[in-house]
Parts: sequence; C-alpha cells; structure tokens
Amino acid sequence: MIDCHGITEEMWMELSEGSGDAEIAAHVRECAACSQVYREVQEWSGRLAEEGLVLRAALDLPEAARERMLVESLARVGAASGAADGVARLRALLSPVFGAGTVRATAEAALRAAAPAGICRANWRAFAAQLSEAIQSICGQAAGHLALRAALSLEISDRDSKSGRR
Repeated sequence: MIDCHGITEEMWMELSEGSGDAEIAAHVRECAACSQVYREVQEWSGRLAEEGLVLRAALDLPEAARERMLVESLARVGAASGAADGVARLRALLSPVFGAGTVRATAEAALRAAAPAGICRANWRAFAAQLSEAIQSICGQAAGHLALRAALSLEISDRDSKSGRR
C-alpha cells in the first residue's frame, strides 16, 4: 500500500494518469519523499502499461494464445497487497488495452455496483464480474472476458479492507 502524507493509492494513480489534483501535484514537486514515491509509481505504471500492450496484442490472437499471454503478464505483475492495490494494478494493466477513460469509468461503475461500502477481498469477485460486464458492453465479449480473467487472476489479500474508492 502506498501512503505518503495522506496521498492514497487512488490519488497516486490519478496523478500518474495526468488527472490528479493540482494541489497534490504541487506538493509532490516540493516534497522529496513524495517525489520518490511518484517516480516509483510512474515506473510501476510504465511496466504495467507495457504488459497492457502485450495484452492488447493478445486480443487478435486465438483464445489459447490469449490465455497464455494473460497468465504470463499477470505473473509478471505479481500479487496485489490488498483490494485497493488490486484495483490500481488492474486499472494500470487494462488502460493501455481499453483506454484510461474507459477503464476508469468502468472501474468506478463496478465499484459503485459491487462495493458501495468499499472494495475488499470479500467483494472482489463481484467487482470483477461487474467490471467485466461493463467493459464487455463497450468493447465486446473478448474484452470483457479478458478483463474478468485479469481481475480474477490477481491474488487479493486481506491487508486493507474498505479503501479503493474516492
């Protein structure tokens, strides 16, 4: 879990996507500790984006090859430390495939539908199903399946319980 001066994982993701709060961005430019965290988040997001591009290419492959590439990509991404971290990793992984706006909107809709009190390990599967359905309605059946497999392949711990939403 990334926590530096009260900046949540969601805020770090938004900052790395270029849609973060201007006040937080100004703080990050001035604070050495937060600047270091921001560089690490950008590096991590870059690696996830590379994996997302691999997954995007996989959409044009036969199903068996697509599944193999998904498993390999998720193995490189690693386990999430909690559900909020899982949402952040999933967003970063899927954004290069479906677009940051689509992933942000579908993830927020899935969180509202499946986890109105906050995302946790107990409601992760329901969140994954809602996310898959939302992405499928926009991008098609293969895309929804890919999103579902990606979400269910992340190992979610009980480390955090209710964070992950703004």
